[in-house]
Amino acid sequence: MLIVTAGLVYVEYRLQQVPNSYSVKRYDFEKQLDSIQVVVLGTSHSEYGVNPEYFSHYGFVLGTVGQDMYYSTALLNKYLTQLPKLKLVIIECDYMAFNYSLSKVKEDWRTSSYYRFWGVKSDNWDPFQIRNYSIISLYTNSLVKEIIKKGFDTNLAVDLNYNGWRKITVSKNDDRISEQLGKARVLLYDTIMANNHDNGRIRKYLENMLDELNRRKIKAALITMPVYSTYSKFCNADILNKNRSYIDSLCNKYGCTYNDYFKDSRFSKDDFYDNDHLNLLGAEKCSKIIDAEIVSKAIK
Repeated sequence: MLIVTAGLVYVEYRLQQVPNSYSVKRYDFEKQLDSIQVVVLGTSHSEYGVNPEYFSHYGFVLGTVGQDMYYSTALLNKYLTQLPKLKLVIIECDYMAFNYSLSKVKEDWRTSSYYRFWGVKSDNWDPFQIRNYSIISLYTNSLVKEIIKKGFDTNLAVDLNYNGWRKITVSKNDDRISEQLGKARVLLYDTIMANNHDNGRIRKYLENMLDELNRRKIKAALITMPVYSTYSKFCNADILNKNRSYIDSLCNKYGCTYNDYFKDSRFSKDDFYDNDHLNLLGAEKCSKIIDAEIVSKAIK
């Protein structure tokens, strides 16, 4: 029994040393706090689709896969007082943004990653959830075995750039872009939103953040990232209209701007990795557009 316990303790310790997308992003972000002028908040759409390398002012993508509005606001609030040069916060508002909570979906394991690697508790905190304290429990068995086989000498964030952008280099997308896959993706999102019954709380997080940014005289810009037509054509028009109405009300109340790239004709199939994520080329194009239409105008 002692041998087994010692083995588990050893594996747990070694897993803590293995870089992952959460730990690496925090490390890179904290190294650059004194320089960052633009922070981009959002989901995988912005993490894959916005590369601050093409900004005219120093930026960092503080969004990641599955991130909801609670974690976007919680991460920014955690560091606001440590960002002396921050001038602009770009907030991604995608199809699900106002009707989605990470703690209520199958990928809710990510909430433990925020706690383990960012020190941010879930808005639905469970102190008895073992994965909050054990990386062995947080990672899948297959992943732990793979890491052990490599002698713990691996990096789970090899595609993550120093500025928070996650690079997709794959160019061929015929097996990932189709009406069938796009429809299935939207159906999944529609189901997630239908099961969420507390969008008022989600919106409150965003509104509180906009209040705080106004108080600090930091500009806010809302954006909707581009998707391919095989995705957008299946989105619920009522949800899109309600999202737009809410965004307009935020802009009127808080003085923020909004740029809608959802169906932007400047993006073609070659710019996408799949139905709703940009690839390397698309990220470059999108980032240059965002700089020209948002960043350079907001920061003089």
